Amino acid sequence: MISMAFDHRRITYVFAAFSFLSIGVIQLYAGQVLIGRPPLPLGGWSGTWLAWIVGVLLIMCGVLAIMRKSAIILFSALTAAFVILYCVLPNLWLVFNGDVGIALTGFGKGLSLVTGLLVLSAATPSQRQTGRNKMIMRICNYALGFFLLTSGIQHFLFASFVVTLIPTWIPFSEFWAYAGGVFLVISGLCVITRLQLRIV
Repeated sequence: MISMAFDHRRITYVFAAFSFLSIGVIQLYAGQVLIGRPPLPLGGWSGTWLAWIVGVLLIMCGVLAIMRKSAIILFSALTAAFVILYCVLPNLWLVFNGDVGIALTGFGKGLSLVTGLLVLSAATPSQRQTGRNKMIMRICNYALGFFLLTSGIQHFLFASFVVTLIPTWIPFSEFWAYAGGVFLVISGLCVITRLQLRIV
């Protein structure tokens, strides 16, 4: 009988790396900055140029993470800094000025991307056990929990819009809009409080 031991942490890490690599490819294909829903996208040549730089950075993050190279720390930091300056802070400004719709969603998505990039660098085998990276992981947990929680609340605030996102061939779309909100809120609270994380 052959038994195989799977390193779930390693498998998760590789999946995360592939997701950033894929987002980078999409950036190159689209020719515009898509990550984090920037509220003021650049147009023309400058937008394409910036999209290519960000796309290459994301692809490098994915490749370096898969190869377990320590350079992932530099590339993820550069990409995270861009997302913060170009996506997170502008959307946060709009949220403070009353936009709890698209801007709040963009802020949450940008924040999730930043925390994902930080986790990617903090979870590298050489960095995993340091106190600094344990703190990064804790902060990232709170940020992800916040994003899930606010996304769930938005399902209730904008239920009529959420219903339009559900394919018409799925019955009881209104039920699923609210059910999705409930599950997102519960997941966010569980991630923040660290209760029942395995179930989440």
